Amino acid sequence: MIAIALIEPAPAEETPAILLKPEGSVLVRSDPAVKALLDAALEAAAEGDNAAIGKAIGEAAALIDKQKGASGRHMTALHQEAASDYAIAGNSEAALAHGRRAIALGRNLAASYLFYRDTAIAMPVFEQTEPFRDFLSTASTLMEGADAALSRQVTDEAFRAAQLAHMTRAGFAVLRHQARRAASEGRQSDEVKFVHMMADALGPYAQTEREIAAGLHGEPGSPYRLQKEALQANQGKLLRDAVALIAKEKIDIAGILLPRPLGVDEVARLLAPDEALVLFVEGNMAEVHAFVVTHDAVRWSEVPVRILDIDALAARFRGAIGAPLGRSASVLATADQLADDSNALMPAWQLYRDLLGPFSRELAGKSHLMVVADGTLAKLPFEALLTQAPPQGAADFRKLPWLVREHAVTVLPLLSTLTAREQPAPAGADATQGFLGIGNPDYALMAGKPGVIRAVEAMARLKPLPESEGEIRRIAAGLGATAQDMLFGQNASEKNLLALSESGALARYSVLMFATHGLLPGEIDGLFEAALALTPSEKESRQSLVPSATGLMVVADGLLTTSEIPQLRLKASIVVLSACNTGADSPIDSEAYSGLASAFLSAGARSVLVSHWPVNSDAAVAITTATMRHWTSRRPGRDFALAFRQALLDVMQTSPEAARPSYWAPFSLLGEP
Repeated sequence: MIAIALIEPAPAEETPAILLKPEGSVLVRSDPAVKALLDAALEAAAEGDNAAIGKAIGEAAALIDKQKGASGRHMTALHQEAASDYAIAGNSEAALAHGRRAIALGRNLAASYLFYRDTAIAMPVFEQTEPFRDFLSTASTLMEGADAALSRQVTDEAFRAAQLAHMTRAGFAVLRHQARRAASEGRQSDEVKFVHMMADALGPYAQTEREIAAGLHGEPGSPYRLQKEALQANQGKLLRDAVALIAKEKIDIAGILLPRPLGVDEVARLLAPDEALVLFVEGNMAEVHAFVVTHDAVRWSEVPVRILDIDALAARFRGAIGAPLGRSASVLATADQLADDSNALMPAWQLYRDLLGPFSRELAGKSHLMVVADGTLAKLPFEALLTQAPPQGAADFRKLPWLVREHAVTVLPLLSTLTAREQPAPAGADATQGFLGIGNPDYALMAGKPGVIRAVEAMARLKPLPESEGEIRRIAAGLGATAQDMLFGQNASEKNLLALSESGALARYSVLMFATHGLLPGEIDGLFEAALALTPSEKESRQSLVPSATGLMVVADGLLTTSEIPQLRLKASIVVLSACNTGADSPIDSEAYSGLASAFLSAGARSVLVSHWPVNSDAAVAITTATMRHWTSRRPGRDFALAFRQALLDVMQTSPEAARPSYWAPFSLLGEP
């Protein structure tokens, strides 16, 4: 593989992040001399000897600078240890200074991770956010016995560090779209465009290298492979020259690729009196930190359970809910596999008690709750938590104290999306209006025809969804849409959707709705990424393609995949995915909102209504139609969240079975508040 030059940055206090090689977690104590000095610093911390701490840390820094450089992961870890030592010694000023230095270096590392994303040298998210998580431990120590002024300062700095620790694919999707939008509107400098262009090119370059090595572009020495290798060599040189230029010009890639963390006061100013924001983040010692911000208050504390306890409770909760019959492409569940929601009641209460219960005073009377979370917590339907202990014995689910009775919930892909409230609408947003609904595709259009590719052949066996047509018609009637704004049967094709995108017509719709099957990789034969199932087209259904990342192909084979969606030209306020499993991109332990949801955010959707598990078809119809009926203002964000909450309350009152969370709780609202 052609190596890409990796440029070490200048020290962070001189120039913000340029580029450095992403490294995994390091044992800064692996060098005996450094270890001895750090041990001495820790002993001095226990004795409160600040001078001895400074002497030991200074000598260790000199050794690391000589061996590893001043800007790498080893130096970052040293500043993390120094911050912790000074916090133990009670020297808040020195602790915060070293903590800030570790965060500055950590931002460089995180920016490099984003720059080199999808290449072999990228590193796991938890590894590259370690400096931010570690600062939370240091800050917690400083909070012990702190006066009001120091407590406020430390809380604010910890809040900013926690935002940097929250890195998800959905968040990255929003950042990439914001960058593209700014570029298209002429609000970006040339250097910002250049960094994004290079970052977008590195992954495809590395992917094509892997394809060549795997023989996907012909045997060694074949004409096509030689041509491909020559193109790669030329592109490799261009990329290396580009990286060198970024280093030479000292371009701050962290300022370009990472979101700007918001302070507590900035967030409070953006919240209405009846709103609250909750940010959850996992620390380096498996503890979970929660920040709750309202219009006039902030509170930060560790929740009383560790992440493994939360994982276990969430697993019990989700396991009890199960996968009800309905809009799933998988084999129908047998009677003994159906959900037993009664077993979900106690973990639903325990999760609320441990995660939000400690903040009940701050959350009282807040009708709109915004949640920022990752990992297991991002997969929780917060609306279905119980705010009180469930009764003993049989329960009437219609009368239980579900969280949705008190709060509408919006999941934010990034905390900084809150700033959308004070930003001007995207160019052309005023022109977006109306509704486009796509449902009841003809999955079997190509059934039995010769030469059809595997995935299209397998798609023919999907269960038809005739009820989705009525679902879309009812919503369309409420929104004043015409017959031209609804695509059913053979017209519900990927080919027609792509034509709308290419002509610019798709960008004129403010509400898009897909009522179809959501598919995970491997759910049907020949499908290697998450997709929405639409009607296949004749020509593309017979093409057996190996798309190259250097020139991604959008193929109207009926499978609208996560790699194709970002290329759609849309400006929708809301995309409703009335389908199964639209929040994930893998059937096993995937990151929440990393599949179709992230893809639509990347394409330009402001918010997406997605599902965490297979959706009962009747429930999908009832929830989506009721949401649109209550959404009278037609404003995105908060108003849609409140309409969605009212729809859930309506649905759960229709019958004892409809009140079970397996029926009404699979959907979550992700996007701008």
